[in-house]
Formats: sequence, structure tokens, C-alpha cells
Amino acid sequence: MKELTVFFVLSAIFTYSAHEFGLWDEVKQRAEVVHNYEYKALELSKELRLAKRDIVALRAEVAKLKSEKEHLKLSSTKQKS
Repeated sequence: MKELTVFFVLSAIFTYSAHEFGLWDEVKQRAEVVHNYEYKALELSKELRLAKRDIVALRAEVAKLKSEKEHLKLSSTKQKS
């Protein structure tokens, strides 16, 4: 019980001292910067997922167009002969 009381007293002293010296302002400013970076990272990861999805769709479309081209090429050679 004595240790718990000492812990609370020391915590209160530290908290008060940190507030008086402006440490909490620095901590708050740093937390805001980190918070902004986290939201920016989430936004960029969403854009990356959408871009990857678009790339897959475009690759599928390219493959489809290549197969159509080959089909047309084969059908045109059959018509010539």
C-alpha cells in the first residue's frame, strides 16, 4: 500500500512539473503530427489499393484485346487462303 501511495504522489509531481515546463504542449504537438501522418498513410494506402485494382483490370483488358487481335489475324489469313 505504501508503494502505491508513493507511486501516485510521484506521478502527480511529474504530471504537474511536465505541465509547468510545457512538456505536454510538445507531446500534444507531436501527437497531432503523428495523427496527421497516420491519416495520410491510410489515404495513400487506399489510393494504392485502387490503383492496383485498376492495373489488374487494365491488364485483363490488354489480354482480351491481344486475343481478339490474334483471332482477327487468324480469321483474315483463313479468308485470304
